[in-house]
Amino acid sequence: MSSPTQAPLPVSRYNGPMLNQIESLIETEQLLSPGDRVLMAVSGGVDSMVLLDVLYQFQKKFQLTLHVAHLDHQLRSDSQADAQFVVEQAKQRGLAYTVKQTDVAALAEKNRHSIETAGRDTRYQFLTSVANEQGCQKIALGHHQNDQAETFLLNLIRGANVQGWGGMKPKSDAYIRPLLHCSKAQIRQYAQERDIEFREDDTNTDQQFRRNWIRHEIIPLLEQKNEQWVDAITRNQAIFREISDYLRKQAEQAFEEIVIHLSESNVTLDRKNFNQLHPALQSEIIRLVVQKLSGSLIRLESDHILNVRQHTQQSTSGQVIELPLGLKVLIQTESILFSMHPEQPDEIESTELPVPGKTAWDGWNFTSTLKDVRNRQDIGSLSVCMDWSKIEPPLVVRSRQPGDRIDPMGLGGHKKIQDIFVDAKVARTARDRVPLIADRQGIVWVVGHCQSERTRVTSASRRLLFLRGEQHELRK
Repeated sequence: MSSPTQAPLPVSRYNGPMLNQIESLIETEQLLSPGDRVLMAVSGGVDSMVLLDVLYQFQKKFQLTLHVAHLDHQLRSDSQADAQFVVEQAKQRGLAYTVKQTDVAALAEKNRHSIETAGRDTRYQFLTSVANEQGCQKIALGHHQNDQAETFLLNLIRGANVQGWGGMKPKSDAYIRPLLHCSKAQIRQYAQERDIEFREDDTNTDQQFRRNWIRHEIIPLLEQKNEQWVDAITRNQAIFREISDYLRKQAEQAFEEIVIHLSESNVTLDRKNFNQLHPALQSEIIRLVVQKLSGSLIRLESDHILNVRQHTQQSTSGQVIELPLGLKVLIQTESILFSMHPEQPDEIESTELPVPGKTAWDGWNFTSTLKDVRNRQDIGSLSVCMDWSKIEPPLVVRSRQPGDRIDPMGLGGHKKIQDIFVDAKVARTARDRVPLIADRQGIVWVVGHCQSERTRVTSASRRLLFLRGEQHELRK
């Protein structure tokens, strides 16, 4: 991350129809509130550069503090040029930025995921981490109307039900999508009229990725029959979302009536009462349970759900059904037991972190330095600055332990490390490999996520501790 180094570009308000359309969506869906700190995901492509330009124009109107975030997936030889382009664009506008490199291909191989899945998961973890670090209430994404149509087809192909058909919402948790009602053609026209620079990503034409195949092969065929096909789908998606929301609320109510046991790794349902429910509610309850235990529905398909439902209706018991993400379902005489059995990682020993000095831990290198306040330097998502007088040495780097907690900066209280990982959508299989830095009092830094309020630097601080982490190896 770096602070802006030059005067920002003047804002020249553009009053075109697309900007008015975006402003209407922002106000209708309450995407922004006055004074919001907004993290913008900027890849350098036309969609994200238009998003950057739009929010930059709205900066004064909504009194926004904007921060640019770019994740280099290292999938192309020139990906560093994209990162540098984004940095220059942020500097031109006087905006702060955070840039990170991640070997997504290596992560995909390690976790046995597709490159698309690994890239998406890593990207969202990165954005959540930076938003927490920068105190951003909103994370802006450049999804648009064509992305909605592509998502509909992707979900249809993989067997998703009505929940998958509904597509993305303009606002979901901290994520906002101001361009969601704009077409790709509108975005390109806006970029041309505003003379917005952007970079083309060659991987967007690589049809080994399913989304690109849909974009370049399937949608053009559909548009030959109906030029307004994308508009028709996105209109229907609003109805699908309403149906999905209603079904989820009914499922949550029914779940409370049939659940026998609920814990972090197990859910037990009353089999007789489950079987008496409408099939649509049965399916949604299965999805609800899977989401509670694994934190994700990405790999759950309709065949998995139908398989569980069919076995619960049979008179026999003792069958074990395997679901994605390490989930198993045991059909018992009177109950249905869902249990999480993730692979157990090798135990990682704690390592003392000398101050000043360097140490290695599970594919990470950590460097610590002490400086006086006059030499304070910029920090990023993998580095922190602490008040040395508030630390009780020795410092150690370790993995999580049961009951671990931290007082995240700005929260005003303590929070379980488990809850931090859940909120950041860190995969269960990756949580034991997130480094934690601790002193005698407790955890002072969850690397890549949050720092302890106890260590905050104030005007009274005189000696500063700088910690920097670098992941140099991906364990198999």
